[in-house]
Amino acid sequence: MSDKNNAEKAIDSTPAGAGTTLGAQQGLHAEHNTTIQLIALWIVIITLIGVLIAAVFGAFAVMNIMLGLAVVSGIIYGLTEWQFGKG
Repeated sequence: MSDKNNAEKAIDSTPAGAGTTLGAQQGLHAEHNTTIQLIALWIVIITLIGVLIAAVFGAFAVMNIMLGLAVVSGIIYGLTEWQFGKG
């Protein structure tokens, strides 16, 4: 009888989805979003919007600078995702 109770307690104490990919995505394993990663992602978004605005007004020098910033920020984001990312 004691073994059955211990088994039930062990089952009850195991988080739902533990040991599965879905469980990992639900936060059973910590997911890291670094500040650098979030800043780089926002810089990419903002600079790409700036590229569209500069293209509308024909400011190609500004557009080239913003594309350069977007590429550098995208590389930084990619490296941080690779280093600290989900998988």
